[in-house]
Amino acid sequence: MLKEYLENEVIFTDTELKSKYIDCFCPIMATNESELMKESADVLCSNSGSVLNVGFGLGIIDTYIRNHNPKEHHIIEAHPQVCEKAKEMGFDVHCGLWEDVVEDFIKEGKTFDSIYFDTYVFDYEKYPQWASFTKIVPKLLNPNGIYSYFNDIASKIEKVEEIIEPFGWEKHQKTLPHPVGHQTYELIWYINKWFLKILIFI
Repeated sequence: MLKEYLENEVIFTDTELKSKYIDCFCPIMATNESELMKESADVLCSNSGSVLNVGFGLGIIDTYIRNHNPKEHHIIEAHPQVCEKAKEMGFDVHCGLWEDVVEDFIKEGKTFDSIYFDTYVFDYEKYPQWASFTKIVPKLLNPNGIYSYFNDIASKIEKVEEIIEPFGWEKHQKTLPHPVGHQTYELIWYINKWFLKILIFI
């Protein structure tokens, strides 16, 4: 399904990013996530360091991140049309599957002070994304770095929190109102204190 999505056109509207792929559960992203993205960007940029965002979408969180003037701002986007849109908006973007781009980062020894993950998921069981990415975050995140992600269906089904627990990182959580109905968003982020704990015990 991912292959078909990447090969099909997407449509940008004033409020949504949609795919023409017939089996795609659209929209891919909507502007009703803006407040969550703003709060997430505030958290990610609180250390004024380098930021990696996986999944550009409408560019909402990346626009907020850019407003903070981080030391570095890297974006990974798989869909070629969305990637071009990101470039048109003035962003430096790594075009391609995150698996390939991240593999190059790891080979180069490239790490980040903050990382955010939010991709569109097509099949949780056959193509796990959130779990697969979270497992390699320790290779990409600097000591005292921040890791956050869109805490929705995909992250819950793939049990992201259970993967992070053994890392021993410091968890933070904030409840935000959802613009639709009486629902809420849970903004979750972790701070990589593991290295600091080792130093303390040594």
